[in-house]
Amino acid sequence: MLLADLVTFITVIGVIAVAVERSNEIIINAFNLDDKLEDNRKRRLVYHLMGAVTGSIVYYFNGDYQLPLLSMHFNEYVASILAGLMVSGGSGIWHDLLKFVSNLSIKKQETLL
Repeated sequence: MLLADLVTFITVIGVIAVAVERSNEIIINAFNLDDKLEDNRKRRLVYHLMGAVTGSIVYYFNGDYQLPLLSMHFNEYVASILAGLMVSGGSGIWHDLLKFVSNLSIKKQETLL
């Protein structure tokens, strides 16, 4: 896999993760889920499941930006579920990973000059 493909993969997943976080915040506030889910373990489970489902839906309907890395190995449904699971933990890790890969790309370009 080329570095550019990796950057594209991380960027798309990161953007979907942000969309999922915002969508989940809207759902949580609209249905007052923080008050209804008093048990912290149950609340985290529900929020992660919401993230996985929302992420899968966003990825599936985001046809222009479906990733070759997933779609060449899996059918569209499995790729959507995998993308949903990847973004269910939040966007922070994807932003950090994108920054790392971008710095790696800059270092690689500097060594080529």
